[in-house]
Formats: sequence, structure tokens, C-alpha cells
Amino acid sequence: MPVDWAAVSESIRLGTTGRAAEALKQLIEHEATCDSDRDRAAIFNAKSMCYSHLGNFQEALALIEVGKELAKTERDLMLQLELSEAADSCINHRIPDRLRTVRAHCGHL
Repeated sequence: MPVDWAAVSESIRLGTTGRAAEALKQLIEHEATCDSDRDRAAIFNAKSMCYSHLGNFQEALALIEVGKELAKTERDLMLQLELSEAADSCINHRIPDRLRTVRAHCGHL
């Protein structure tokens, strides 16, 4: 069964309303329906947002790294993952390193 992206979007929205733990559980269920690395990378990005909302930035960044490995040459998805990584890094006060990474990536678009 393919990923229900409308349901994934609803899970992401739920995660931004103070119910990140519930959203994360839903996203884990959606992950089971992934049939491509691109789908898994997108779900990992969404899960990373939930972990960020829960304050677990280390897990959020780890999921982004895995997502980047899965996305490989998917430029649009890589940009989303890089932006998520930059946002998490800003929260963790690692702004200069991540800005250089995003700038380098954006220069190749």
C-alpha cells in the first residue's frame, strides 16, 4: 500500500500543535508503508521535526542524516532535509557550521 501523504501531512500538523509524541507514533506507522528510499527520507524528515518539538535534537539530527543518505540525488528532498538540519542547528546554537553547509548545497541548485 502506498504512503497516504494526506495522512502524513495531518501527522506533521499534529506535531506542531503540542502533540508531537502522538504525531511521531503516527509517522512510524506511515513509515511501514514506504516503498522507496525517497518516501522513507521524507518520513524521516517529518519524524525529525517531531523529535525537535520534543526537545530531542540529537535524535532529530540523526534522522536527518539518515534521510540525507536515503535521498541522495533527490535535490528537492535534499534541500528540505538541509533546511531542517539548519533549523535544528540554529536551535542548538550551531549556526555558523550549518549555514555554510546550506549555502554550499544551495550553490549547486
